[in-house]
Amino acid sequence: MNQKDWTIMIYMAGDNNLSVDMAYAMEQIKDVAGDDTKSINLFVYYDGSSKAIPTLYCDFSDPANPRHVRSHMVKNKLYPVDEAANENAADYRSVLNFVDWCVNKVRTTQDGRNGNGRKAKKYALIFSGHSMGFQDIGLFKDESAEVSMGMKEMNGLLRRITRTEEDLLRRQTKAKEVLAEEATDSKLDADIFEGQTTEILGQKLDILGFDCCVMGMLEVGNQFRRVAKTMVASEGSVPNAGWTYAKIFGSLASQPKSKPVTEIVEDFVSEFVKSQDSFTIGGVSVDMAAWDLNKLPTLNSEFQKLADSLRECFEDEAST
Repeated sequence: MNQKDWTIMIYMAGDNNLSVDMAYAMEQIKDVAGDDTKSINLFVYYDGSSKAIPTLYCDFSDPANPRHVRSHMVKNKLYPVDEAANENAADYRSVLNFVDWCVNKVRTTQDGRNGNGRKAKKYALIFSGHSMGFQDIGLFKDESAEVSMGMKEMNGLLRRITRTEEDLLRRQTKAKEVLAEEATDSKLDADIFEGQTTEILGQKLDILGFDCCVMGMLEVGNQFRRVAKTMVASEGSVPNAGWTYAKIFGSLASQPKSKPVTEIVEDFVSEFVKSQDSFTIGGVSVDMAAWDLNKLPTLNSEFQKLADSLRECFEDEAST
């Protein structure tokens, strides 16, 4: 099947006070899909706070046939989880299973032929939910499960998503060797490694987005520079209403195929800031930045020089 230019996946961890705002945002995204998805595959994971609405996997890639699939009804998930109608969005397995479904398992039909997964030339993964950035508290807070995700888990799941099959096989072999040494009299259980060598993306994310508060920081960027080419995030607070997805994705769909992803994320930021101008009358103030994560090593080096200079000043009693 022909691949589209983009597969965009939005992960909405809304089992909290953001639930209603995310429901409105999902309708925005659905409207964008109705306008033009010739170059975009569009997915949403929605976990709300209503007990009457189950966690949903949504595929809006085909405007004529939008799909809402109950997460607990999805079979053969890469990582088994409890078959509860209301899923724990702060569980790293929930993220991995959703992305794997989008890219490798969702049923598709093109030109009368059936297939699985919506692979693309480029990938964007956007997270929407609570966060306190480097403080490592409240990330994707799920009030039903009463848990949040840690930054270490977040880093680990993104590495799992982007690793190649070759790398996964190599890591599995090392893990087996360690277990064999530690469990001399026990037989290795193959189920331990189930799903561990199945490639999900096998490449870096082109865009890693955070529709979350306080994620646009150097500490956070360094966590993810090995798993994504660019990052879009805010250093301060994001309004409860979140990103203006309709304008942002509408702009993305109209971009030339040859446009560098670094310029695309710059447009992301411009569209978001412009969309918020009309709300300044209500005291809305926003910030957002586009990060080229490939440039972080240079930034880290320069930042270290600044830190060294400041430390020398503090140590010099004559300095003022």
